[in-house]
Amino acid sequence: MFGYIILGIVVYFIIGLIIGKIMENAAALKGYGSEAHAFVICFFLGVIGCIYVAALPDKIQQEQNQKIIDLMEKK
Repeated sequence: MFGYIILGIVVYFIIGLIIGKIMENAAALKGYGSEAHAFVICFFLGVIGCIYVAALPDKIQQEQNQKIIDLMEKK
């Protein structure tokens, strides 16, 4: 019985590490480096952390939109 508990804990941590790394990459693609701390948030908060990282605004898209607006205002 005790072995199943240990196995469950180990599996939980392995899944947490994998999901944390995936969400860290997702935050990096949105323009956040380590400032979002996506890995730590997803590892400790689980699904809530993943929802938080998924809801982060896309900094790269915002910068591109601002460049377009600036160019249109110059004309």
